[in-house]
Amino acid sequence: MTTPAMQKQAKIAYLLNAFPTLSETFIINEVVGLRNQGVDLDVFALFEPPDDKVNEAMADLQKTTFYLMAQVSGRKLVQAHVFFLFHYPLRYLKTARFAIQKRSKETSLFGILLKSATRGEYSKDQRQDLFVHFILAVVLARRMWPGEYTFLFAHFADAAASLAMLISRLLGIPYGISVHAYDIFTPQRNWREKFFSADLLVTCTHYNREYMLENFPYLTAERIQVVYHGIDVQRFTPTRRKRAHPPIILSIGRLVPKKGFASLIEASKILHDRGFDFRCIIIGEGPERPRLEMRIKLGNLEDVVCLTGSVQPSEIVNHYADATIFALPCIVEENGNRDGIPNVIAEAMAMQLPVVSSPISGIPELLVDGKTGLLVAEADCVGVADALQRLLESPGLRARLGKAARRQVESIFVARQLHSELAKILLHAAG
Repeated sequence: MTTPAMQKQAKIAYLLNAFPTLSETFIINEVVGLRNQGVDLDVFALFEPPDDKVNEAMADLQKTTFYLMAQVSGRKLVQAHVFFLFHYPLRYLKTARFAIQKRSKETSLFGILLKSATRGEYSKDQRQDLFVHFILAVVLARRMWPGEYTFLFAHFADAAASLAMLISRLLGIPYGISVHAYDIFTPQRNWREKFFSADLLVTCTHYNREYMLENFPYLTAERIQVVYHGIDVQRFTPTRRKRAHPPIILSIGRLVPKKGFASLIEASKILHDRGFDFRCIIIGEGPERPRLEMRIKLGNLEDVVCLTGSVQPSEIVNHYADATIFALPCIVEENGNRDGIPNVIAEAMAMQLPVVSSPISGIPELLVDGKTGLLVAEADCVGVADALQRLLESPGLRARLGKAARRQVESIFVARQLHSELAKILLHAAG
């Protein structure tokens, strides 16, 4: 049980790759939510977000975040490494040896050192190299010294987890990892070392937990805690939905293959060819945009499907309110990459929108086929079109699914309650 005394003593360092970013609003909400719960935490990130993708609220968070790459210089690298070599020689040398032993053998140590000294851009292999992480971790550990922090918590089992693992060794404090989707479904270096030595593992779906237990046999069930990200159900509250003409099929997400936007565009073509009058609005930005634009052009769907680009979080609620149906037919990519439970599905459900998605990963934990939404086999464009047609033709079905969806979100996906649960877990680990 967490006591006020433990809460006062515990101080947590949050380690992230980039912060705050629009594509990871669940982390922004988590940081704010935990602070509202009284958790004393500081955020450390490798990179700043792009300037053109930061709103006013995010800018305030940016001011209190320590950005490692913005602080790295040849002088600071040398000073930090010399400090630990002379003050904690055994820890420093053991950690350096560990990083060298576990590093990628495909990259050159000399090349890594040269890039670090000159602040050059690392290749993908170098970014995955544990020795690169060690070089940077020492600078961050120096920033955290002496003894102010009682726990390190990294989001994603990639570079952030590597930094947490190495700083834990340098400073002698425990660490945990928040595991998501791509970081366990696509290859990452040093999985075993990161997971095995972590004092806490948290993941956002029961599907993820079962996947980890099946694929990482050195883990046991009691070591992995499941805490959904949750949403603000007060913000995403259903309003009196005006009858849009033509009906609007809404989709939101980063323009990447796993979101299934290609399937949605093809389903839109099928519906259009069947004679249905509607508009499909896809909100988001990403590397798949040129391919999706080409699909729209080849299908003569310029007047039917619209790619709006990114919008500010404050505008999202209005788009949900205007929509008739929400669709996100997610897929599993060839390399295994997939979503957990996209928060936009929960947001749409909270707004009492009927949702069409796929029965992959953790999505069925929230969206139950025929009860709180409709699930269609991944990459089944005709199936997506059929599900959308059912909803377009039946206002009663839309209303029934929408109301049940709201109840489902209220029962298991309320951010405030989940942040309270995570706060207890973190403070117990940090106390």
